[in-house]
Amino acid sequence: MTKNRFGLSRDIPAGVAREVRQRDGFGCVNCGNAIIDYEHFAPEFKDAKEHNATGIVLLCIMCHGLKTRGRLSRESIAEAIKSPAARRKGFSFGPFDVGTRHPELVFGNVVARNVPILIQIHGEDVFRIREPEAPGGPFRISAFVSDRNGAPMMHIVDNEWRTKTSNWDVRVEGDRITINSNIRDVDLVLRSNPPDQLVFERFNLRHRGIAMSSSAGRPTVFTMLDGRSLSTEGMELDGCKIGVMLDQSGLAVGVGGGMVSIKSMSLGYLPPSDRLQHTSRPIERATILPFKPKA
Repeated sequence: MTKNRFGLSRDIPAGVAREVRQRDGFGCVNCGNAIIDYEHFAPEFKDAKEHNATGIVLLCIMCHGLKTRGRLSRESIAEAIKSPAARRKGFSFGPFDVGTRHPELVFGNVVARNVPILIQIHGEDVFRIREPEAPGGPFRISAFVSDRNGAPMMHIVDNEWRTKTSNWDVRVEGDRITINSNIRDVDLVLRSNPPDQLVFERFNLRHRGIAMSSSAGRPTVFTMLDGRSLSTEGMELDGCKIGVMLDQSGLAVGVGGGMVSIKSMSLGYLPPSDRLQHTSRPIERATILPFKPKA
């Protein structure tokens, strides 16, 4: 463990690190990039006797390198701290490494391969994959992600993710992005496996009144405004135009051809005898799963 001449380690207490992230908008104060280092600024780490949020700043790897090499001045950083780049833009950002093969999206217990629209709600594409702009280029992932209260939390625009500065906390650690709407509730854990897989490991989301939730070892659940719900322990979609489509009439899986494999599925308020068990079959058109209204 590296310590300075006063015996201070480089391990910043979690509360202090969070205070710095919240102040700086979860991104580099100079450019807004969310792949950041915590830089002791006033004083420098070698002269610091404590970890104090007022003396620590977020810098991306590139801007940190410029500072270390004397190409980004302390004066410029001090000025940037007054109005961090992410705060000005309203989001911090970072790139996904997406390759030339159609990426696989894993949404809790739902796995989608060769599916251009993973989820569509009331006619809006919530998770979408588009073809490369030019031959040999990357596929393009876009998404609109809202937290459990329906507030915008993250946008993905052609493989660039943008986390809103209005979030309570955002942590980018290794291959994971974790977003909290408050001190207790984790709304999203997103893991990137480049170049062709994006995994929503844990989430509690809401889009236009429809809730979607899952966490490790638990089913993926879709819940309508009136309380009707669908829960699945596992579903694989391959070659469908739309993986999961939800609107006021109910829910459809495997829209527009392809293959759907369902390990198990339960419809809200239906008795156990009506639960769908393992099946694998080609789907030629939308299969509407009839919801029973809440009693």
